Amino acid sequence: MNNRLTSGEFATICNTTKETLRHYKNLELFCPRYVDDNGYSYYDVEQFYDFYIISILKKTGTPLKKIKDFVNHNDLETILSILELQEKILKMEQQKLMEMAFMIKSTSRNIKMGLSKNSTTPQIAYFEHEHHFVMPLNELDLVQIDDLNDISLIKVLDLINKFCSKEKALTDYQLGANIDPVTKGVTHMYVKTDKKYSSKYYHEKPAGNYLYFIKKSSWDLQESYNIFFEYMQNNNIKPIGNIYAYDLAGFLVNINEENSMSMICVRL
Repeated sequence: MNNRLTSGEFATICNTTKETLRHYKNLELFCPRYVDDNGYSYYDVEQFYDFYIISILKKTGTPLKKIKDFVNHNDLETILSILELQEKILKMEQQKLMEMAFMIKSTSRNIKMGLSKNSTTPQIAYFEHEHHFVMPLNELDLVQIDDLNDISLIKVLDLINKFCSKEKALTDYQLGANIDPVTKGVTHMYVKTDKKYSSKYYHEKPAGNYLYFIKKSSWDLQESYNIFFEYMQNNNIKPIGNIYAYDLAGFLVNINEENSMSMICVRL
């Protein structure tokens, strides 16, 4: 009797309920292995593994009827095909969870930065490197950033989705802009990604000291650009590379203008 467990004991080690076990028994999906002379049912401790695979299949969305066929089937090729299908489903779900985690982490980090910095003039700080997926404006059929409308935004998002699908990339979908410090015009749109990729659209924003300015509670960045460029000119600052403009608040909270936080920065 040492390896025999009551429904309550078996439910505990399987992290389930007696009601679930009773339901599976009624469906003839998963039944106790032993019945004593008094009619009491008991599970074998080794049935834990059978219940575990049933739980996994159920969590991946497999109907109970199909799970029953799987459990009762003796054809190894059929069993293998079912397991391989569930493996694909799990990988897809894993990718979705990774995408959500990346977006939440990125947005949280950006908001924390915006809340911790409070200055009316540009400042200097050390920034870690970032991975970017960049899109030239001319490939988006845009002459200037003001031309970005619903149709062109659809094209931008389509490019991002294709890149992420091909490279298995993670992004927060939050658009930024690269600005030429000489012409002061936008040359590229970009989004942050999780790592380096072999693509002509990949760009690494180097780590280093950056001049930055954060504008809060306003969607109009023209004043911020004027302050930033004037500060660079008055202090004879020679930038390295393009200027980065990025919305820190993100689309999760940027519906309200009071919550908006945008950052302009350039490497020194």
